[in-house]
Amino acid sequence: MAKPWNTDYDFSYVFVTESCGNAKKAVVKAIPRSFDVKKSDQLVKVLKIIAKEAATLYEVGVEFKTEVQYVTTKTAIDDNPELLQVIINAHKDAGVGYKSIAIKAGTDSAMINRIYPKIPAPNMGAGGYNFHSCQEFLVAEQLLVVPQILMNAISGYANFGQY
Repeated sequence: MAKPWNTDYDFSYVFVTESCGNAKKAVVKAIPRSFDVKKSDQLVKVLKIIAKEAATLYEVGVEFKTEVQYVTTKTAIDDNPELLQVIINAHKDAGVGYKSIAIKAGTDSAMINRIYPKIPAPNMGAGGYNFHSCQEFLVAEQLLVVPQILMNAISGYANFGQY
């Protein structure tokens, strides 16, 4: 099974957030992550198999709980490209290029898509690079253009469908 630190782009992986226990009980908490809902479901099935095999091997009981922690924003983006176009135009109107790439981040966007699954919630850049690494940094000049992009997007959505 892949680990988040050795996967690229849209490769699915399991992120273990906790591993602890004693002779009587072990607890492993993990988050399956994928840009594809079907692959995420497959990861959950694999985790269940691993849990059952470990329980059998060590002759202990197993309790397996699942909770939706993360959903991909890709589905909403693919289903509603016209809504994403407003964001692309907002960047262009601010004189900023727009580059659409899948990234391993975006928990805020994923939380929006848990509540509103049909609304595209892309990560919009704020001048940051190398997120979650020792080399993470922010370019102040790029951060300063974000308010203009947001104002353009608000204006674009306010006028959406009026063309």
